[in-house]
Amino acid sequence: MTYSKKINETINNAIKEYYENNVATWQQTADFINSTYDVNFTDDACRQRYLRNRYKNSVVTSVPEQLTIDKVFDSKPKKTTDVVDPIKFEKEKAKLSDERTQVNALIRRIAREETLKEIAQEVADKLNWNYPFNFTPIKQTGNNNSEKEAILQISDWHYGTEIHSPYNEYDPEICKNRVEKLAKEVAERCALYDIKKLHIVNLGDMIEGRIHLRLRLNSRIDVVTQTIEVAELLANFIASLSTFLEIEYYDTLDNHSRIEPKLHDSLDLESLVRVITWFLKERLKDIPTIHFNDNTKGDDVISFECLGHHICAVHGDKDKPENVVSNMSLMTQQYYDLALTAHRHHFQANEMNRTIMLSNSSLMGTDDFAQSLRLTASASQNLIIVTKKNVIDTICRINLE
Repeated sequence: MTYSKKINETINNAIKEYYENNVATWQQTADFINSTYDVNFTDDACRQRYLRNRYKNSVVTSVPEQLTIDKVFDSKPKKTTDVVDPIKFEKEKAKLSDERTQVNALIRRIAREETLKEIAQEVADKLNWNYPFNFTPIKQTGNNNSEKEAILQISDWHYGTEIHSPYNEYDPEICKNRVEKLAKEVAERCALYDIKKLHIVNLGDMIEGRIHLRLRLNSRIDVVTQTIEVAELLANFIASLSTFLEIEYYDTLDNHSRIEPKLHDSLDLESLVRVITWFLKERLKDIPTIHFNDNTKGDDVISFECLGHHICAVHGDKDKPENVVSNMSLMTQQYYDLALTAHRHHFQANEMNRTIMLSNSSLMGTDDFAQSLRLTASASQNLIIVTKKNVIDTICRINLE
């Protein structure tokens, strides 16, 4: 390899001439430059100077379709029109960096999800071993050929919050008492109507969560404890009803159970609702009369049939009450006889083009926020009696105060 130093020649130009004329490696180029100009350049420094010099003195007309860092640094130039645009090059580098960030984030999310799932299953398994379910079946009356089924809406338990106001008293102990009362009321009404199958539709917000500062201040216990305790409370509730009823269980994502306080920073699937579901499946796996149903139209949309009627259900944080029916029908391309929702903490019923919308109240009743808006509501949950002719034959609004 030969190259003669020229008068007034810049180092950058010398790098270019030596590298291109001698088909040299970058290390060979660096060795030559260091010995000729008495400098101490690395092979990477020579390469960077070479690229910057090309960017500065060339006119770009095209960019390779598949651009990678290795192709830019290691390939020899064939002609001037193949020179890489520095702006587009930086954009491609940024894209590659973003992709790596997204992949790493996905790996972390999957790992965290698997860890949470393992913890939920382990806790449930220990409880199964130490505290097995042992309920005395409630004897039913009437015939065994009933053509009725029931749907129970449960939602907005907000376990973990404390309310002390002239309009309401609520804390975890009161929550447990109301759930016990709800189980008794549901059992009595199902026996009265000769119900053999109960669809439990969990519409979410079972915990208070941490999505707002006000909620964190009103919460007596942290979200992890909230999740574990309400999951066990829910498991006992379902198990007690399963002693004389066949249970079909459904649930959906909500807003209070999200892990990240800020909505825009959170992913829908990063929700403690999923921890509750994993716990319940493990805790109740040995009870043959309990069946868990997965959502087929999205993690936040429940859909099922009851005695031939098509039913959908959502938490309600993404849909206004007047839009629930149209939103679900248009999104899923399915007609529904009944749409169930919650979130707004008050009972509401409406009919839109022969589809009935029924909104559930909360288990906790009036909270501080509702009171500040001059709004109050009773703590209640809806039990719906369904017949083959009528998707809502009877609405039992079970008052729990």
